[in-house]
Amino acid sequence: GQLVYPAVHADVAVVPDWLDVYASVTGGDSLNDYSSLKDANHFFHADYGRGYGPFSDLTTERVNARLGFRGNITPKFRYDLSGGWRMVKNQMVQTVFFSGLGTGSVPRDLVPGVIWTYQDSDGADARDFTKYSYNEAFVDFNGVYDAKPFLVEARLSYRWNNLLKNEKPGFGGAPFTGMVRGRYNWNDRIIGGLYVEMASARRGYLTPMPGTAYNPVEARIPGWVDLGLSGEYVINRHFSIWASAGNLLNMTIQRTPMYTSSGINFTLGLVFLL
Repeated sequence: GQLVYPAVHADVAVVPDWLDVYASVTGGDSLNDYSSLKDANHFFHADYGRGYGPFSDLTTERVNARLGFRGNITPKFRYDLSGGWRMVKNQMVQTVFFSGLGTGSVPRDLVPGVIWTYQDSDGADARDFTKYSYNEAFVDFNGVYDAKPFLVEARLSYRWNNLLKNEKPGFGGAPFTGMVRGRYNWNDRIIGGLYVEMASARRGYLTPMPGTAYNPVEARIPGWVDLGLSGEYVINRHFSIWASAGNLLNMTIQRTPMYTSSGINFTLGLVFLL
C-alpha cells in the first residue's frame, strides 16, 4: 500500500478581505468504521456485504488536488468556488443485489448492500477483490447572502468519475447535487423559509448474488427534487416551536437504493435553549 501522502496547502489574499485564491494537494486513508457508515445510512447493518465482500473496509485517497476562489462580492454576499481532481482506491459503492431473473429477464429478490471497487478476474464468479483506483473530477460552489432579515444559502456540486468503468456493479453518486435555502427573520420572533434540495439520476448496475451465474444488470435511480417549507416561532429566549413540510412536489425520493421517501410529509418540533 501507499505509505506517503501529500499534505500541501497554500492561500494567497489577492484582494485582502475580498478575494482569496487557495490550493491544496492532500491524501490519506479513511477507516469506514461501523458507526460512521450507520450515521451516513441508518438502514445500514453488518449483512450489507451479502457474502460478496466485507461490509466495511479501508478507503485510500491517493491524491486530492483542489484549486479555489473565495471571498466577498459585497459585505453581505460570501462565496467559495473550487474544483479539482482526485484518485481514490477501494471506494465503498452502494448497490442492489439480485438472486434471479423473472419474466422478461427482470431481476428479482432485490436486497440493498455495498461492495468495494475491485478488479474483475476471468469468469462471472471469479472475483479476486484486487482493489483498483478510479479518477474523479469535481466542482463545488457555496454561497451565502446574509442581509437580515433575509438569508439565502446555496450549495451546488458536480462530480464526474470512471467508478463504473467496464460495467462494474454498483451505483455511482449523482453527478449533480444541490441545495438552495432562503428564510425571512421577522424581529427575531418569526422565522419562515423555503428550501429546494435536488439530485440528478444515478446510473449503475445491479449486482448478482454470490454463487449465481448472472452478469450485472444495468439500472438507474431516478433524480429527484425535494421542495419544502419551514417556520419557527420564538416564544422566549429559552423556548421556541418549529414546523416543516417536505416533498411538496410529491416525488419519490431515493437517497439510498431500495429505500424511498414518497409523499408530502410534515414535522413539528420544540427547541429548548439553556
